[in-house]
Amino acid sequence: MKNMEISIDAALCRRCGHCVTVCPSEVFTGAKTEIPQAANPEACIACGHCVDVCAGNAIRHKRFPAGRIHDIRQALLPRPESLLELIRSRRSNRTLTGRPIPEAALKDILEAARYAPTAENSRRVKVTVIASPDALQAIEDATMKCFLSLAGVLMNSVTRPLTKALLPDLYAEAPGLERLKRRWLAGERPCMCNAKALLVFSAPRGYDFGWQDCNLSYQNASLM
Repeated sequence: MKNMEISIDAALCRRCGHCVTVCPSEVFTGAKTEIPQAANPEACIACGHCVDVCAGNAIRHKRFPAGRIHDIRQALLPRPESLLELIRSRRSNRTLTGRPIPEAALKDILEAARYAPTAENSRRVKVTVIASPDALQAIEDATMKCFLSLAGVLMNSVTRPLTKALLPDLYAEAPGLERLKRRWLAGERPCMCNAKALLVFSAPRGYDFGWQDCNLSYQNASLM
């Protein structure tokens, strides 16, 4: 990366060598007891690992000025057993209320999604919030029409025996789809559980790690 400015404040450096160890591009050189040198700054990929692990805040990096890296409040971090309990207790909740979503809660969910790890440290995931009742209804209608159109092909009198024999799992879904259809015709939005907002995770077309990054971002949002 051209014109990358990286230096180390000798007065703050603790000579731990962590920056040398974590840098995937071997930007830094030096033994553990020495003050490292940013000998190869043009190789930097701007991952930020060096700044993150520097306990003395000694690294001066053009791409990560003061305030860019989040200061970790150690007292708020969960213990491993607490984190595991959170993961174990996570449940899918489809019993949604009619209450509006608090702005602060939605902000926290989006912030958690933004901090998910991404391939190449690129952060190309985009999260779109859809809360307009008309837009939500349009998405519900399009989804239901797609389901019903597919069902019309697979479940008509001619193809039904083939569907039952070749696609038994799909055939077994037919009663559930009929229940969704009844609720939809009654004015509900059963496909999205009558939710008040929808989050759409997307990445640029042609990005090789788009779906993986979106899944990681979604997981963060889901846990929050």
